[in-house]
Amino acid sequence: MKVTSNGLDPRFHEIPCPVLRTLVKEQAISVGPEGQVDLAQLQKALRGIGVSDLVSKILAHGGSDASPVRPELLRDSGRKELDIYRLRGSSLDHLGDTRILRDPSVPFSQERLDALLSLSTDGKTLTTKDLALANKLNVGTEGGSFRAVGIGLAELGALLLVFGRRNQDGVKALQKDDIVALYRDSKLPDGFEAGNVGLMDVVGTIAKMAFQRTFSVGGRAMAGLEAATGKPRMLNESGVEGLKRGLCPAGMRPDVSAAVSARDIEELHQPVQTRS
Repeated sequence: MKVTSNGLDPRFHEIPCPVLRTLVKEQAISVGPEGQVDLAQLQKALRGIGVSDLVSKILAHGGSDASPVRPELLRDSGRKELDIYRLRGSSLDHLGDTRILRDPSVPFSQERLDALLSLSTDGKTLTTKDLALANKLNVGTEGGSFRAVGIGLAELGALLLVFGRRNQDGVKALQKDDIVALYRDSKLPDGFEAGNVGLMDVVGTIAKMAFQRTFSVGGRAMAGLEAATGKPRMLNESGVEGLKRGLCPAGMRPDVSAAVSARDIEELHQPVQTRS
């Protein structure tokens, strides 16, 4: 296996997720010669950064369904693995995302990173409101499906929950320096301490961002434009379906609900349409 000057596999930039890149670079997960990552090890690594057992299991198995290792390449037929270098086209790679890590030919897009950081209201952090605006602008600029909106909210909300720091009012926000560490440097932010991100934390944050996405001044203006031009609403926050679709991977539901189904995961991780 070839390695670059920094010791990373040349295919490292095929990974479209800042958290997965960080886990690889921090050696929290080991990658086989064909991109194989053991699901049990991935779940353990996710728990190590503060993701609950249930959520880490859903994330790991959702990734496996999106990018399974071919049977002949499994290192142990008794253990599930995913191919971390074949996640493009899964729900991690969709129209309307930040586009910071989309181009595999470059480490990251400084232009897109700067665009995200510029949305900070206070110049230091990104709040749920700032992230909701980022999602709205990304989808508005590039286009994207109803599904892409929900996945985008889930991605940014998850970053906030895991890596956000509480301000003096006890509200979590992402420090700009921490965002740079994750996206540009693929490393854990300085002073990072794992919390305990559970299922209902994810649900609540997505719901809050969805509300802010629509009921801000810009959101009302966009809704009016959509109505005037006859375009379908990208997300209906008042509907249960809207929240269900906003959860990524599929099956993130309260404990009292039905178990995660393979059909849900398969539906959410269907490849997106090829870009022209």
